[in-house]
Amino acid sequence: MKIEHFVPQSNAERGHELRMVWSNLFGACLGSEGSPPREQHCDTRKGDRESPLSPLDPMLAERLRYSRGGQVESDAPGLADHLHDVLGLNVSKLVNNRKEVIVRMEQVAKQKAPQNAPYTWFEAQLAKLASNSKTELDPYVQAQEYWLRKHARGRRGRSMGR
Repeated sequence: MKIEHFVPQSNAERGHELRMVWSNLFGACLGSEGSPPREQHCDTRKGDRESPLSPLDPMLAERLRYSRGGQVESDAPGLADHLHDVLGLNVSKLVNNRKEVIVRMEQVAKQKAPQNAPYTWFEAQLAKLASNSKTELDPYVQAQEYWLRKHARGRRGRSMGR
């Protein structure tokens, strides 16, 4: 883990004055630091560029979706390009790991929530993720949450006769 700056230190106007301001700092993964640029992601790939995204934005998850193949996507204008080109969130390592998590979630759901199971099983799994008191979340928890929410909505509609 390393410290990232919302406003990069290289920003000529405000970077220097904000370099040690708490509200300008957050923790970021190492993003495959030391790997070839095409394999880097997150802050390492972003470098000194500013990002319009904040991991502190509670609405960010609503603007993202995860494909069954493990890609992170968005319909928000410019966001998909930023996720792919600037943050590198669709490098093969991340895509493969997300895909593995999604496939695992599908397997668990098939075993524990058969086709006729109500949406409450999915909501219970979401509640477990939300109440997780571990200091470190499971890898790719956002993809897990997305998958569970998507399937809970689908089951809710079927159980209500929609």
